[in-house]
Amino acid sequence: MRTALVTAAEARALLAGREVYGVLEITPGQAVVRLDPAVNPSGTQVAQQVLTGVAQGAGLPVRVEAPAVSCGSAGWSPACCSCCSGAPGSGSCPR
Repeated sequence: MRTALVTAAEARALLAGREVYGVLEITPGQAVVRLDPAVNPSGTQVAQQVLTGVAQGAGLPVRVEAPAVSCGSAGWSPACCSCCSGAPGSGSCPR
């Protein structure tokens, strides 16, 4: 697992570039976990659990943001589509 302390803009660039599964942004009084399930749904799920746990351990309220990934859309993965009907274009992955 890669960990680094970077600015929010750098973290979002890493996420957009699909170099990380998720980022934890901490501001006074709150935390935001940003995820991209199109990278790897299983890896993203683990990242969400770890990053949420870190924020909760610090006593911060946590908000999770993740874009919906539709089967067959840009960035979809067969692993994600196994959680819906499995056919490209069949709908959004609920994870």
